[in-house]
Amino acid sequence: MQQQSLFQGPFHAHSNASSSKTNIAIIGVCEHRINCIIGVNPNERIEPQDILIDIEVEFDISKAALSDSVNDTLSYVDLRNLSTELATTRQYQLLETFCVEFVNRVEKDFGPKGALSCFIQIKKPQVMQTTKYPYVSLRRSFI
Repeated sequence: MQQQSLFQGPFHAHSNASSSKTNIAIIGVCEHRINCIIGVNPNERIEPQDILIDIEVEFDISKAALSDSVNDTLSYVDLRNLSTELATTRQYQLLETFCVEFVNRVEKDFGPKGALSCFIQIKKPQVMQTTKYPYVSLRRSFI
């Protein structure tokens, strides 16, 4: 009798007992600090501020685990660089817009290479004195 998986993540449908084992990992960065123009308030449109970005991408690392080659995986450096590029080349008003554009790029650039889903959270630690930080997060499955 086949044991039922307890995991119900976005890649669950791809698990098959008759196929080779799939190794799904989360590759990410935590609290990547970027100084950029982002926000709707007048001072936010002029003065750059720090944002903190958390990124998690579910990725099939099976090929990379066998080859032990960075060319067969998703590099967290690529995620960091992509978030920096987007945040510094455009002056976003909304965190929501940044989140959607980032996830769109991850899906386009890394989906064909094995990315299964993406989570991004952007925090603005300097905005509210009465809270640690406001944030917007987005999670999307690519399958």
